[in-house]
Amino acid sequence: MDPWVLVAIIFIPLIFSIISLFMGKYGKIISSILQGIYLLLAIFSFYFINLNFTTSQFYGIDFNLSMDYLSYPLILLTSIVFFIAIIYQDPKIESSYFSYLFFLEFALMGVYLTQN
Repeated sequence: MDPWVLVAIIFIPLIFSIISLFMGKYGKIISSILQGIYLLLAIFSFYFINLNFTTSQFYGIDFNLSMDYLSYPLILLTSIVFFIAIIYQDPKIESSYFSYLFFLEFALMGVYLTQN
């Protein structure tokens, strides 16, 4: 399996954060669709358990990612909670709120998958 999927699991919410920042009045609709797509990715990431991603030393930085049986339920639960949080928001709320939610999800996925 391709270990770049672990990098995608971390950085897709960051990309969604930038996208939802510029959505304006359609922020809730677009954010709920994007989070639904990410929830599907989280559900199907079960096939990547015990997958490791390691980069070599790059300017003194070593980057290790791994998904195990402890991090998968946390990723799935976080995706479900964020999906529910986006669905139940007021439609008049600013799109920057959804951008902050996606950025928080990006940070949490990094915590769950990083090994060093």
